[in-house]
Amino acid sequence: MKIAGPPASITLKKETKVERDSASAFFSAAAFSSFWRLSIPAGTHIKGPLHITVAPEDFLIVDIGEGAEVTLVEEVTKNKKLKTKNSSHAVDLRLGERTKVAYISLSDASQDSIVRHAATVGREASMHWYLATLGGDNVDHVLQSEVVGEGGESGVDWLFFASGKEKMNLSVRNIFSAREGRGEVVMKGIAQDKAHAAANGIIMIGPQGTGTDTYLTQSVLMLDATAKVDYVPALQIKTNDVKASHSASVARVSPEDLFYFASRGIPAAEARRMFVEGFLGEVVQRFPDKNAGKTVMDGLRDAYISG
Repeated sequence: MKIAGPPASITLKKETKVERDSASAFFSAAAFSSFWRLSIPAGTHIKGPLHITVAPEDFLIVDIGEGAEVTLVEEVTKNKKLKTKNSSHAVDLRLGERTKVAYISLSDASQDSIVRHAATVGREASMHWYLATLGGDNVDHVLQSEVVGEGGESGVDWLFFASGKEKMNLSVRNIFSAREGRGEVVMKGIAQDKAHAAANGIIMIGPQGTGTDTYLTQSVLMLDATAKVDYVPALQIKTNDVKASHSASVARVSPEDLFYFASRGIPAAEARRMFVEGFLGEVVQRFPDKNAGKTVMDGLRDAYISG
């Protein structure tokens, strides 16, 4: 675990264990061997992105003090010394009141991976996740973001690309446990070859979530008939006076589509590139860090070329 050039006020400490009241059962702590705590003091405003390098089997807690503003970029190292085929890591963000946090996670593992991301969002705080999952033999990635303070915001933009025989199980839980919460979830992905991706999204509004305004969108593009994508949008609402809805759509690239491009002098490989970059480019453009967005686009090109 390391941070690139943090301000002096920010501290990173290694701990012997995670306290029992952490987002707890959501994380299977037994799967992790190193525990870290990153503390960002109240009122801290960091203009550029703060890069965090996470190693396999790391568990990171991030405490963000009241009124702080920060963009975090997570990068995961590959550890060839792992005794098992699996690579796992977890991040638990805890936002104080009126904080503003953007979290960017770029994942292109070449092995099996287990990832857990979570956040608790305080009063009038804003949390936005930007996730890119671009590979992995067998990926199990769950994100849980919970608004626990009145007027909090939790949003997610998640893109994925599965190729070859890769299997991805991706899940989002956007939870609103306090009044006047808001936030949109967008999951957008592509599958090609014989890949199998499952994209599950659920919005949960608790009894205290009156006035919540939230939306879930899932969109999938299948480049080959042999690919498979399962998507399951869901709502769980336990109060009245809320705005909550979801939508899901799937599109397929057919031989007729490729013939149309070929008739205009565009080879099939170039046509597929245009489909990929056009379909996912909109999500990439939302990433608040341009370098991270470029890394995602480069990773996409490598993914569909190698696939």
